[in-house]
Amino acid sequence: MTEATLPGIEELDALLAAVDRCEPADQAEFAHEHIQDARIYALGAMPRECEWSLELAQRTLAGMPASQESKRAREMLAEVFPG
Repeated sequence: MTEATLPGIEELDALLAAVDRCEPADQAEFAHEHIQDARIYALGAMPRECEWSLELAQRTLAGMPASQESKRAREMLAEVFPG
């Protein structure tokens, strides 16, 4: 990931909203924190840190129980961060 390919803030904000609808709330909170960190790093043009935070969010979402909300959040994350 380079500065030119950093995810857009709007995309990350939409992803945050999707994650906030996931259950269980405690696991969703961890994913939210990772995505929020990625958002901060994207604003600061810090691609490696942004990528690492999105990878952590991806791992967190992968471990969450399957639901329509978590599936949508994983799909949105894959669009922002193909991994």
